[in-house]
Amino acid sequence: MQRDGGIFLFGLGAPKAGTSWLHGYLATHPDVYVPPMKELHFFNSVDGNLAGRLSKMDEKRAKIDVRIERGVEDHSKLDELQDVRSLLEDGSDSAYQTYMTERADGRSVMADITPAYGLLSLERLLQMQSMGNARFIYLMRDPVARLWSNIRMNAVRMVKKSGEDLVATCNSLMQKVLGGKFPALQARCDYASTLKNIANLDPKRVLIAFYEELFTNDTVTRVCDFLEIAVMPAKFGQRINEGLAVAMSEADRASAAQYLKPQYAAVQAHMGRLPNAWKQNAGVA
Repeated sequence: MQRDGGIFLFGLGAPKAGTSWLHGYLATHPDVYVPPMKELHFFNSVDGNLAGRLSKMDEKRAKIDVRIERGVEDHSKLDELQDVRSLLEDGSDSAYQTYMTERADGRSVMADITPAYGLLSLERLLQMQSMGNARFIYLMRDPVARLWSNIRMNAVRMVKKSGEDLVATCNSLMQKVLGGKFPALQARCDYASTLKNIANLDPKRVLIAFYEELFTNDTVTRVCDFLEIAVMPAKFGQRINEGLAVAMSEADRASAAQYLKPQYAAVQAHMGRLPNAWKQNAGVA
């Protein structure tokens, strides 16, 4: 049985800031349960566009059905998908707790790393905090570098469908973000709003770390101590979901740095410092 005080860990993001690496590390830890579906999207779905999420899951189910018919997939992913779909349809916090606790099978930490949770309301985060022994981890990456990585990821998806040039698509998306025409990507840039909400949570339940300092023994030790689990050696050599390399023009870099200036200021105010790797884009000596 799971011991009393099992920890619900919520990974709040930010997207393209090391959440996949953290997910992979925790998934191999013997004291941590991580769902097979990397991002559950539970809270942002039940608080937002649930119908849209269910529709996407039905599309994924259809693709899995085809692979099963071809003999290249078994039913395990289909069963997992149906379990998560049923959880989303229920939509209650109690159903979520039951889903995670039963599958934890005695492990002391239940980790849900869903970067979209960083966009949740303060009211929802406070509800999540009341869920037993809840903890939150928020990872941040240099805002310009994070934005460009996010743009490249979206551009690759678009190019696969359209066949257009990757570099041109990246540049077009950057102009849309800077022009206020891509609200989904803009929201993921907004460290300031997430930090404002985090400031209202119990500080003992929150760990904030920088992507640029994540791949070190010191930060891994911080994470494990925060979760009250033994420190497990980490593999730092491989980046997950790193994406294709596309150079950003110096003009776009300067424009993005200006656009994201309030984010650098918010992080400086909240954390009391910026990593050295951020200072050039932040305009800090």
